[in-house]
Amino acid sequence: MEKEQVAALGTIKEADMEAVMASEPDVIFIGGRLAKSYDALSEIAPVVSVHRYPAWNIGKCPKKCRDHCVHIWIGGAGRPAA
Repeated sequence: MEKEQVAALGTIKEADMEAVMASEPDVIFIGGRLAKSYDALSEIAPVVSVHRYPAWNIGKCPKKCRDHCVHIWIGGAGRPAA
């Protein structure tokens, strides 16, 4: 892939909304650090929010997130020691 084929769309914590719109995406994938931008990004294209949770935290996803999130469960079934 050539450098010219890769668009700079912001940082890990802040999307460049103009650049995202200009790229005309079919779908947008975001991580937890861009969760605050979900509503604005979803006006551009469908957004899939990907979260990584420890396995013991299953079911603790915020209610707003449940319809559009992909969860990646990590670790064992036990809660870590405090």
